[in-house]
Amino acid sequence: MFKDFIVALSLANLTFITIWEEVFIDFYEGTYFVDFPDYNSLKAVMFNVLLLTLILWGAMRLLRKSTSPVVQLAARALFLLLLIIPLSGAASLLYSKFWAISLLNLFGKGCLVALGVTLGALALYDLACARRYTIRVATVVLVLLSPFVVIQFGKAAWFWYEHTETVALAKDKPLAPTLPTKDNVKLRIVWVVFDELDYRLAFIKRPSSLRLPEFDRLRAQSIDASQAFSPGDFTLYSMPSLITGVVAKAASAHSRDELLLFLRDKEKTVRWSTLPNVFTFARKAGFNTGLAGWFHPYCRIIRDLTACSTQLRHWSANGLNGRLTVVETMLEQASELLPRTVPFVDQQIEYKNHKIRLEKQRHLELHLGVANAAQELIVDRSLGLVLIHYPVPHPPGIYDRRQDKFTFEPAANYLDNLQLADRTLGKLRHVMEEAKLWDDTIVLVTTDHPWRAEFFRGKLHWTPEEEDLVSHISAPDRRVPYLLKLAGQKQLYSYRQEFNTVITQELLLALLRGELTHPESVVRWLDQHRATTHDNFSTERLQ
Repeated sequence: MFKDFIVALSLANLTFITIWEEVFIDFYEGTYFVDFPDYNSLKAVMFNVLLLTLILWGAMRLLRKSTSPVVQLAARALFLLLLIIPLSGAASLLYSKFWAISLLNLFGKGCLVALGVTLGALALYDLACARRYTIRVATVVLVLLSPFVVIQFGKAAWFWYEHTETVALAKDKPLAPTLPTKDNVKLRIVWVVFDELDYRLAFIKRPSSLRLPEFDRLRAQSIDASQAFSPGDFTLYSMPSLITGVVAKAASAHSRDELLLFLRDKEKTVRWSTLPNVFTFARKAGFNTGLAGWFHPYCRIIRDLTACSTQLRHWSANGLNGRLTVVETMLEQASELLPRTVPFVDQQIEYKNHKIRLEKQRHLELHLGVANAAQELIVDRSLGLVLIHYPVPHPPGIYDRRQDKFTFEPAANYLDNLQLADRTLGKLRHVMEEAKLWDDTIVLVTTDHPWRAEFFRGKLHWTPEEEDLVSHISAPDRRVPYLLKLAGQKQLYSYRQEFNTVITQELLLALLRGELTHPESVVRWLDQHRATTHDNFSTERLQ
């Protein structure tokens, strides 16, 4: 009886092996990127394992009382079938490891299929001959692997305790008091970052099906820096580089409210929150500042903000419907097991489309959250510097450019999001024009990095249209859009020298000081600073 319970417990635990892995990865690396850790995912997987254990154990006790050979044969067959779930789960986890992929590429998928067919045939032969060797081996293996139950539950309990303490301490930084607005100073800067906005597709090699009238309209009255490139290829360290003016080559989430930056030139690691940033210097100069963004928990890291709104993803979120309860999370986790009975299940159409729709729902929620917060900040006359970091056109596609509406369909892609970014810019401009703020406001529109086609190629939401697009594009282009509209500017002014956009912080501060008032002065400033190394920590940039 006790042995049956151990076998049932071990099998139930291994059945949820991929769910355990996903939950633990979130708690290892994900608490920085979410609004609040979802302890329901931990509770759900533990309850699921215990519930399945009771079901299996009860079934085993009932079947042992039966003397019917047919029932006994069916029970053994069912036991072997149940083993497919943990085996396929283990295969999918191995498939994510580099060394396993290398072996698979070496021997080919045919060898893996042949191995699976051979093992299946041996199990069927053993079952037909009633020798039970396969059952005995499987039972021994399950007993030997039973200590992993203690390990998994122990890790879950530790994460639960550790992150409860961390969350209690990691809160948004207090907002800075509003400084009195200078009556004789109307200087305002709105800095807009469209995540993953590609210069080539937006302006140079725009597909005929893509219309971006708002970007074209803004470009016609801005300084267009056509050779700008970003400080990094990933938002994780590119945005901190832009905000601090210090080039980071990599970054790592340290806690819910801290990011470690690995600096490029100094070969050292620093905490992002300890670095002075553009908002620090702006406030020292007497300007109130605001930020609305996504991905980074800006409000938990950056001080000196008068207004702040950060949109972060929800764990176990049911798209736009909010968080899932423990029971709902249990059902969601259990529903993912059936498709996983087949190795490489992500290729199954229905399962794949479900995952795509859920991801798109979450991305739309982030975009709408940032857009709504941005509309309030850009018309707040007390704010002298506002940063808006939009989640588009970053994949997944959440817009249908042909029907001009939001969508969760798998066909929506990066090009659709590009058009959504254009519509978002148009909405931002319209709101500022209605408030009679557009003409007198300095507007900078750029991005944190270009479209990383090779990074997304072949991933869950990759589409045939994107594949066709990539096949007609030459080598990757590191250039990013950089459109700077000065107050009152009405004409295009082109700048064709190469520079790293990490100098944006210095440029914004020079604009706040009132040193740059016309395109020629900006061009001279760019010529003087475009080759500068920005790894200093000066706190006198507004003096």
